[in-house]
Amino acid sequence: MLATLPEKILGFFHDLFVELDALCGKPATDYCRLESTAGKNVIIADDGSLLSLIEIKGCLQLVGKSEFADIVSGLTTNLASLIKRQGHRLQIVFHYDPEQALAQAAEYMRPSRISGTNTGLDCNAVLDNWQETLAQYTAVERCWLVLWTTPNILPQAERKAQQKAAAKRIRKGPLVSKDGQPVGRLSGQILYSHHGALETIRAALANDWPART
Repeated sequence: MLATLPEKILGFFHDLFVELDALCGKPATDYCRLESTAGKNVIIADDGSLLSLIEIKGCLQLVGKSEFADIVSGLTTNLASLIKRQGHRLQIVFHYDPEQALAQAAEYMRPSRISGTNTGLDCNAVLDNWQETLAQYTAVERCWLVLWTTPNILPQAERKAQQKAAAKRIRKGPLVSKDGQPVGRLSGQILYSHHGALETIRAALANDWPART
């Protein structure tokens, strides 16, 4: 079975923290705030916060200066109420990796290689040259919006009640070691608000940004 995006992210952080453990002599759990997942697209942090990643895969058309200003204005308007709400936070994560440029170029050339093979055209030498040239001037770039929904989204009295309920679930759950990650911090009300915020972001991107998400 293919791993879901949260599983891949948790796996990446697990491997990273194991390396930090070896370098610094501290357990990996000292570095990791991520404890579990809630479905395919939501990660649960150690304080009950929820986070999801929305990948922006790029624009499929040229955007002029005035059009870009209109896009920014639309996104600002649609996301303003979300950002101003206590308990919601947005991060932008940008990944840049020139070392993977050759592998990326090879993937771009793959359809042309298949077409050449199917038609009996020997174009591998030309495609190899294009691939190497493209890799010299490009890099793998990926961008994510990270939405956090913290327990502060709830009123103080309700938040305390949710924290007590979570602590009770953890006590009744399976025993874990000192470095283990207790499961049971998920709050249904926080999850509901988190899903609502995700839909707001997706709708804003779909309406105002000519990009693939």
